[in-house]
Amino acid sequence: MPVPPLPSLPIGPALGPLSQALSAHPRVLLHAPPGAGKSTVVPLTLLDAAWLGRGKILMLEPRRIAARAVASRMAQLLGDSVGGIVGFRTRIETRVSRDTRIEVVTEGILTRMLQSDAALEGIGCVIFDEFHERSLNADLGLALCLESQETLREDLRLLVMSATLDLEPLRTLLRDAPLVTAEGRAHQVVTHYVPRRSELPLELQAAQVLRGALERDEGDILCFLPGAAEIRRVHRTLEETAAGANVRVLPLYGDLSAAEQDAALRPATPGARKIVLATSIAETSLTIEGVRIVVDTGLRRYSEFDPASGMSRLVTGKVSQAAADQRRGRAGRLSDGVCYRLWSEGSQATLAAHTPPAIDEKNVITAHGRQLAGLGAHPRLAHMLAKGRELRVPRLACDLAAILSERDLLRAAPGARDVDLRLRVSVLAGGAGASPSALPSGLTVDARAVREAARSAANWRRTLGGADAAPRAQDFTGLLVAFAYPDRIGRARDAAGRYLLANGRGARFAEPQALAKSEFIVAAELDGAEREARIFLAAPIERADLERQFESHIAMHEKIVWDAREQAVRARRDHRLGALVLESEDIRDADRAAVQRAALEGLRSLGLGVLPWSKDLKQWQARVALMRAYAVPSAEPWPDLSDEALLATLEEWAPPWMDGLIRRDHFARLDLGNALHGRLTYAQNAILEREAPTHFVVPSGSRIPIDYLDGEAPTLSVRLQEVFGLRETPAVAAGRLPLLLKLLSPAGRPVQITRDLVSFWNRGYHEVRKDLKGRYPKHHWPEDPHSAQATRRVRHR
Repeated sequence: MPVPPLPSLPIGPALGPLSQALSAHPRVLLHAPPGAGKSTVVPLTLLDAAWLGRGKILMLEPRRIAARAVASRMAQLLGDSVGGIVGFRTRIETRVSRDTRIEVVTEGILTRMLQSDAALEGIGCVIFDEFHERSLNADLGLALCLESQETLREDLRLLVMSATLDLEPLRTLLRDAPLVTAEGRAHQVVTHYVPRRSELPLELQAAQVLRGALERDEGDILCFLPGAAEIRRVHRTLEETAAGANVRVLPLYGDLSAAEQDAALRPATPGARKIVLATSIAETSLTIEGVRIVVDTGLRRYSEFDPASGMSRLVTGKVSQAAADQRRGRAGRLSDGVCYRLWSEGSQATLAAHTPPAIDEKNVITAHGRQLAGLGAHPRLAHMLAKGRELRVPRLACDLAAILSERDLLRAAPGARDVDLRLRVSVLAGGAGASPSALPSGLTVDARAVREAARSAANWRRTLGGADAAPRAQDFTGLLVAFAYPDRIGRARDAAGRYLLANGRGARFAEPQALAKSEFIVAAELDGAEREARIFLAAPIERADLERQFESHIAMHEKIVWDAREQAVRARRDHRLGALVLESEDIRDADRAAVQRAALEGLRSLGLGVLPWSKDLKQWQARVALMRAYAVPSAEPWPDLSDEALLATLEEWAPPWMDGLIRRDHFARLDLGNALHGRLTYAQNAILEREAPTHFVVPSGSRIPIDYLDGEAPTLSVRLQEVFGLRETPAVAAGRLPLLLKLLSPAGRPVQITRDLVSFWNRGYHEVRKDLKGRYPKHHWPEDPHSAQATRRVRHR
């Protein structure tokens, strides 16, 4: 079929250089701005290339809706129907024939084709469209095609097309492949910045901008929102505020039916306007007829793997500058247009330049890995399929793979969601699906989702083969899902539907569930919440199945630790599957060193206050601190025996005295005196007794204790009459620190506090004498304290 004249589009001037480049080089890069027409015009132009001969063109699109729409547009330009010269192939739908020469496929399809035929026999050119969107499948497909080209198919052409990607690094990877560039846009687009208002929810501000654009500008509107939930809220807001009788509001996202998607892509009826509320699905490849206005919230929702949780989660983030340019270009595809951006012009420069590439580690594939690769499914699901065949339940495994790959088969009223996967298996098998009354209240079957899942299941059954031979195959549901998601096996924490997963994260049912009675479950779908993930799909699993099928993953852990709640050393032996404790028992005759380490940790956490401190021992500690502070000469440095230092050095002094001490109340038995005294050498103990004595003998002959804990200086509290004749202030620490003298009345009350006894005798004593003589007339108060004889009695005999 000859190619008819194609419409005049900005890509036109680049078609000649592109054809010449592909004639001379096996790898070519094409850079063309949004709306240039590359997705539809380039493949059709290449059909007549001499180097292609009768070979096919395979073009990759990042999304199913784009693959179907691009194929439909090319078929329309040829005056043909889809499935003729141009066809498409996705995971759930195929429309090709023996006449098909251009196949538009989603990225995962190419990987499966290469697995079954590494040489891609019959394919003359592989086109990677919209490569700037970056995905693991696209990067892997390109890597595999390069390998095929270098080892099996020197004649295979590879064409990488992009609107915004920085192609220079990719050009280097492709060994300096020629770069063909299409210059200029078809039409001008005026850009307005409308900064986000923090006081308004996103949907309300988006609705305001949409209504304003309807009033000011002509044409239909394409509004980019992060996800389906935001689309529904904006749709509802526009309906409540009466967008206009002649205005249709149409959603556009991946889970809609083909008819609903086509309705958004078709032009509005004469005299009417339309507002298309779309996700990032409408960024590329799709031309939505009639659109002259773009409203861009600047947000996208994408799947991101969280290594901390071992789970993928949906993340809402800012678009890149490249993606924003793509969205803006939607307004200028058919005529001049206008773009409203819901962020400030200043923040435009802070956006990332491009969407970062998907990356993967290069590992040597195992035999099991090669087996899984042949199944054409995600590695988790492929492992489940392989184990299903091994356990003689391949049909159930295929059904589960389809259920887990598609959107939910059941729709639920608010608060009525049932997360049990077994219910979905029954629906797909025709049980509850054939009798809606058999479903729990509040649940209905999504017929389209069931049809898509059944088609996927049939495809996998053709690959896997066999029929279920095990009795009560449905009882294997939880076990099969556990093969796919071993990190999401969970054990109940309580009766309220809270679980601990094998990956260490917490998870919970968002609503009351019958499954909450199960001790063990497998969570097949949940979000990536930081504290506790919400479980959306799960199945029960028996402990016996875990112990039998995951025996090699169950590890024994001996744990000897200080239990803060029991305030004792706890020695336990756990059998663990990841973070899950399947069985636990006390350890008898536990390792003494490990027990002692745990006891030391307990002592450190409790503090030194639990040890048997006496008043004398506290005084001794203060005396050693005094020697250290005043650097009293010693052959060895004085150790730091403060509470802080003792805690920090527990392992140095406590172990010899810790044998058998495993509980808080045991610590009161520790021989603390000997433990601490052993920190000093024999010589230091002698110096300590000499330079920081426990008592001082006063002139009366009394042996008075020195208080090393009473304030900043050691204190000697003594009756005034007992120190008559003492001419100098007593000192400690090799005479470097005078004692603080608290001179007492006969009743034991302080009459003078001094560190300068000589000054007191010379100036202060006579005033004190007058007062004491009046209050204690029977006592002897000599005029000359230097020559008077000290006494412990009322008067000296």
